[in-house]
Amino acid sequence: MYIFIDESGTFIPEISKNSVSCVAALVIPETFIFRLFRKFRKLTNPWKNDSKEIKGKNLNEEQIDAVVNLEKKFDSLLICSCVDLKMQTEEYVTQHKTAQADFILKAITVKTSPKLKREMEDLSMRTRALSNQLYIQSVVLSTVIDRVIRDSTLYYSQRQPKTLGRFRFIIDAKDRSKITEYESLWKEIVAPFLQTKSLREPMAQLTEGDYSAFNKFCGQKEAAPDYLKRHIKNPSKTFLYFDIGSVLIKNIKFHDSSKYTGLQIIDVLTNCVRRACNKTLQKDGWKNIGRLMVCN
Repeated sequence: MYIFIDESGTFIPEISKNSVSCVAALVIPETFIFRLFRKFRKLTNPWKNDSKEIKGKNLNEEQIDAVVNLEKKFDSLLICSCVDLKMQTEEYVTQHKTAQADFILKAITVKTSPKLKREMEDLSMRTRALSNQLYIQSVVLSTVIDRVIRDSTLYYSQRQPKTLGRFRFIIDAKDRSKITEYESLWKEIVAPFLQTKSLREPMAQLTEGDYSAFNKFCGQKEAAPDYLKRHIKNPSKTFLYFDIGSVLIKNIKFHDSSKYTGLQIIDVLTNCVRRACNKTLQKDGWKNIGRLMVCN
């Protein structure tokens, strides 16, 4: 499967206008992707005027609804996470960010190698130095990634099980010439974030689902690793896991949206969700977008 990810909004705490910001992911089974892209380009080419790519902020209700209706035909899955910045203060975000930086340091023990200790201290320092705006965005993005893995495996194990054998995450790049410090840092912290959350909330699987393609990412050990035992209720029991590195870390790419049709589609859908939340898009534009989502 291909997962295209984009964000919409400022992510600035205590902002007074258009307060909801959004990160969204569009999951597309490989079998449909090229046909969908051709249909999208055919639909939107008349809308471009002099621009190189389609931008959701420039589309009206009728155009956005046409994109949503196109997506419905290709078994795509839209996963969103929104944050209302009116409800977030600079003080609270700083406290949350500091707590996460401290949490990284608390993982250092007497058994931690000098090299790993230096790397963790550096990671903690870079997290503290991150602006509150980018920190909020990183948390929302990590939340979306977590939901993509959980929801897509449940959904496609019943509909397109073969697509669970390959994951490709393509994120709209902030800088077209290089990976930014924010993107580099997020890529380093997202795996520990997902691991910690999975220990609190294990990933669900359907008894009736077909996970034959996904099973290569999973495994089990007689007991949990020593460094995880203090986080698990029954550390001596069989430890079931999936390889987050093979699913996610090895398959993340940051790309220019002007060169990727999938990033232009998710830009339209992300803007649709945000504009709907901020009441700057009429119902005719967002009335069908719920059909691309699953409830959880």
